[in-house]
Formats: sequence, C-alpha cells, structure tokens
Amino acid sequence: MSEFEATRAQAVPQPPQPPGFVADGDLFPTRNGRYRQVGDAKPGGMGLVYRAFDQELEIEVAIKRILPERLGDDASRQRFRLEARAQAQLRRIDGIVGFLDYVEDQYGPYLIMDWIEGQSLAELLEGGKNLLGWRRAAELCVQVCQALQQAHEKGFVHRDVKPGNLLLDESGKVWVCDFGLVRSPASGGPKSAYSPTVTGAMLGTQQFMAPEQEQDPRLATLQSDIFSLGATLHYLVTGRRPGLSRKGIPSELVEVIERATENEPDDRFVSMSEFRAVLELALGVDPPVPQPQVSKPPVPKPPVPRSAKAKSAAAVLAGPESPASAGIRLKPRPLVAPFDADTAKAAQIAWSGFLGQSEEWTNSLGMQLRMIPPGTFQMGSPNGHGDSDEHPQHEVTLTKPFWLGIHEVTQGQWQQLMGTAPWKGKGNVKEGASVAATHISWNDAVQFCLRLSKQESRTYRLPTEAEWEYACRAGTTSKWSFGDSDHQSFDYAWTFGNTVGWTILGGSAQEVGRKLPNPFGLYDMHGNVWEWCRDRFDAGFYQRSPKQDPCNTAGGSVVCRSGSWHDDATGARSANRDFNSPDSPSFLVGFRIVAE
Repeated sequence: MSEFEATRAQAVPQPPQPPGFVADGDLFPTRNGRYRQVGDAKPGGMGLVYRAFDQELEIEVAIKRILPERLGDDASRQRFRLEARAQAQLRRIDGIVGFLDYVEDQYGPYLIMDWIEGQSLAELLEGGKNLLGWRRAAELCVQVCQALQQAHEKGFVHRDVKPGNLLLDESGKVWVCDFGLVRSPASGGPKSAYSPTVTGAMLGTQQFMAPEQEQDPRLATLQSDIFSLGATLHYLVTGRRPGLSRKGIPSELVEVIERATENEPDDRFVSMSEFRAVLELALGVDPPVPQPQVSKPPVPKPPVPRSAKAKSAAAVLAGPESPASAGIRLKPRPLVAPFDADTAKAAQIAWSGFLGQSEEWTNSLGMQLRMIPPGTFQMGSPNGHGDSDEHPQHEVTLTKPFWLGIHEVTQGQWQQLMGTAPWKGKGNVKEGASVAATHISWNDAVQFCLRLSKQESRTYRLPTEAEWEYACRAGTTSKWSFGDSDHQSFDYAWTFGNTVGWTILGGSAQEVGRKLPNPFGLYDMHGNVWEWCRDRFDAGFYQRSPKQDPCNTAGGSVVCRSGSWHDDATGARSANRDFNSPDSPSFLVGFRIVAE
C-alpha cells in the first residue's frame, strides 16, 4: 500500500466489500436470496451494475450498487439517492430505463431497475471502429430526444448524455440510463446547494460535455443535454468529438450538429423537441434537386448571422452544397397538418436555410417577415361547425414557401411609403405609429404592395385566402390556433370587450404585437382588424376549389379574414370568412403582406 493509500484508508473509514457473485447460480446475499446473478458485474463511475434474476417476479433485473470506496463520501451517497428519486419520478417515460426499487443494507444502497437486453452505443461502436450511417444515427437520436424532452419537462437535467449511457435493445429501441449526475427540480435551481455538485468538480464525461458544464457542473441546463446529444450524434457518424472541422460529417447533418453543439447555450436548439423535429425533417428530405441559378435584381436581404440570439433563421437543414455536386442543396419536406410548434419552427429553419435567407428578416420599411413553409392542411370547418361558406372542409396544398408579415401593416409604415394618412379625422381611430392601419380599401392595399415591390425590386402582394388560413392555423386543427376554447382569446386577440378604449359607442384598432403569437410566430392573426386577402369572395368556392394553391379571381367583393376588435371571439376563428367591396375602406379592416 502506498503512503497516499495508507493515509486515505485512515482518513476515510472503508466499509466492507459487498458480496460479489462467483459464478452463475450463486444467490445474491440480500433480501432473502431473492436475486440470482447472471454474468459479471460491470463497473461504472459511481457503482457496479449487476445483471440478476428476480426469482419472485421471474424477470431479469439490473442491480446498481454504489462503489464501496464512495460510501464514506456524503456527496456520493446523496447523488445516489438523488439518482434513485429521479429514476422513480421518470419511471413511466418511454425510453428511460424503468425503476423498480431502492434498497439499503449493511453494505450500502442499491437500485433495482429493468434489465435491457442489448448493448450500449459505446459498445456498438467499439471505440469508434464501427461507425453508423447518418440515417441510423439520426433515428436513434430522435428516440433519445423524445425521452429526454419528457425528462426536461419534469425539470430533470441528465448531465451525462453519452453513447455509454444509451442502451440499444434487440428490437432497435434506445433506452436512456444512468442518472447518477442528474440535476433534480427539487434542487430549486442549478446553483442550489441541494444539488450534490461541488464547484470545480468534473462531473460528466468531458468528450461529450457542454462548455458551461465543464466550467461548472452547476451551470448545466437542458441546453447542456442538447450539446451532449449533439456531440453523441457527431461521435456516432465520425468516431470523434465535435471540433472546428466538418471533416467526416455527412452533409445531411452538418448544420444540425453545429447548431446542437454551439458554444453558447442560447445558440443551440431551444428544446429536445426542436432538435427532434429538425432530425425528423432531415430524415424525410427529398432527393437532392438542382438549386436554380436565377438572375434577379439586387434585393435588400439581411445576412444570416451566426448568433442564434439574432439568427432564429440559421440554415439548420439546408447544409452546405454537396461535395459531389456543386450547386445542389437538400430540399426539406413540406409540412402536413396537424403538426406542433416545434415542428413548425424546425420547418421554418429548414426552408429558410434551403433558400439562403433568414427565417425572419426586416425590409426597408422596418416590416418583419417570417418564413411560412409549404404544406398541406384542411381548409374550412368540419361538418357541424362554422358557417355555411366554410364548407365543405377540404384538403389544400401550398406548394411554395413564402414570407408573411408577422404584424399587420401599421400607420407608421403606411405613411412612410404612401405619404398619406387616410384614417385622419375619421371615427374609431387610435393614432400611433405602431397601431394597425385602417380606413384603407383593398385597391389601396394593392397599390401599397405594388409601390413596395418597385422600391425593393421584390414581389410583395396580399396573401391568398388559403395562404392566410394555413398561416393562421400553423399546424393546428382547432377553432383558433390556441385551441377550441375562447377563454384564452384575451391572451391572443383584440376582440369585443377586451379592446383598450372599447365602449358601446366607440373603440378602435390597437398597437400590433401586444398579444401572444401563433406557432408560426405571427401576431394578431385573430382579431384587431379584418385583413384583406387576394381572393374574390364566393360562398360556394370551396365546393370546386383546386387542391393546390387555390385563389379565386372571379367575383366582385373581396375576402377578409381575422375578425376584429369589434367582433367576439367567434368572429376571429381560423376558418371564419367575411367580405367587403374592394373600393370601400373601413375602420375595421387593415391588411398584412406577403413577400415572395
């Protein structure tokens, strides 16, 4: 025994070595011989993991016992108890190894968990010798995202996501295991003393650890798990940890991995759900198609910044040009409703990247426009709901992406371009640069778009009725983009009764962007002002509407959508339709614009 070991032995009382299993068939020496060992124990950073047979329940289980040399360390025992509590609270999450029991005996505590027949991803790769194809690696990481998203929603951060803690069973399913370094919501925050973490201690596996966690384990957040899973994905396809070089990374995953492993937590995916959605889009991309080389007049386009704080538009799935075929990009898959907010966000990132432009950008008037990906949805209302002109509900596919103003056109923007103020001196008007512009006819709105198109050498126009409803629904199938109950309408819409200054005798349009946005990031799609659309109104158009990119150009009156501050929440439903004469301005009607 060395001098150091002798000193340590005197300082830390050494508990007895837990009885091991000499050969198959020997009974585990606790709980009246209930458990019988099968095979050798596997050592880990915190404990030994035994494969055993529960002779009472007649199932195979995994038994994890804290290492004997750690029994005298209060922090290690506390972490072990925290691991048990975490596993117990996460036991019903599909994709996290199931927890059965926590026991203490004279040799210390141990956990009883489900046994997963298979091997870890680290064992599968054999130290980087056996790499996975990018599709297989992405499919496995999708499963991990799904499990960890649920853990994050419960407030748990794993802090040690790596190939060695991801078990692949015989059916091809991945299971997240080893919550020995977990941060629990019971800690009350990342820097709480309850979290058994000491400043300066190295907790985690450095090869897969986020920079902030490496600096101080107490700084780890769910974004740290995202970094670790991105590093794991990188390792699965290259056999190396992430670095400055893209060498060896399949082109389909370059931007995905780079986004997940950004140095700054705020620059990574916002959640495991977003990470999953982007991976699923990558898995569903169409074959490479030529990127057309079209000569266009110069158009003011903001650069795509590297910082995600300014770049919600990072080209996550567009990726670099294929090395085998310059000028070719991977075209993302169109959306199919219903889809959730994370899928909507991932598609916006993917399509804006594919087109080489930001997900959200600002034009010369200060208007912010957001990417609306192409997709398929059910337009109108189902039988038994809505008005007669909303039937029949029918499938519509928009084949091209477009950018839509996140706000209705404001008084300030109208005056800046047109030099007039048609609302001046009119009733039901609240003046202000950020108030939605009203008293503007459809004809005037069209002239606004034409003048802006000429000024920026880019096509601006009103949205078609189908584009408007698709953007308003944003993947939802409910009455409103926020659900089927109007109780939340005050949070999302200016409507009858909640409008500032509203009385029986008066009221007006309000400042844009003061309510919550829909899943596409668009504001005031419900209420505030009715919005002009490109289509002419026809109550029976849905009966003969084309399935792709419909737009009705026959008729006199023009479609209005959205509802207004003067209508109740029912009038602001996603499918609700109204109309007005194209030459008739109104204190209830405004508009928003599309950029192609």
